[in-house]
Amino acid sequence: MYALKSLLDSTICGLVKRGVTDFYCGGALGFDTMCAHMVLYLRKRKALDIKLHLVLPCSNEEQTKNWSYNDKQEFYAIMMAADSIEYIGSEYTKDCMKQRNARLIELAD
Repeated sequence: MYALKSLLDSTICGLVKRGVTDFYCGGALGFDTMCAHMVLYLRKRKALDIKLHLVLPCSNEEQTKNWSYNDKQEFYAIMMAADSIEYIGSEYTKDCMKQRNARLIELAD
C-alpha cells in the first residue's frame, strides 16, 4: 500500500509541475477515496494550489446506503473538504456509474 501511495504522490506532484490544478474524483470506495485523500493531503501538507472536485453518480444517501459507518464518515469528510461537488442524478440507476464515468472523461484535459 505504501508503494502505491508513494507513486500516487509523485504522479500528482508531477502533474502539478506541468500546470494541472484541478483533480476530479468519482467518489467510489477504494482507489477513488485514496486519490481524494492524496489530493487533500498534498494541498495541506505541501501547500499545493490544487482543487478537488467530486463527480458523484447519485445522492449521498443513495451512494452510501450499503457502506459501513466508517466508510460513510470518510466519504463525508472528503465531501466537506472538496472544492466542488457535482451530482449526475439524485437516484441510483443502472447507468449512473457509466454516466459519472463519462462526465469524468469529459472533464479530463
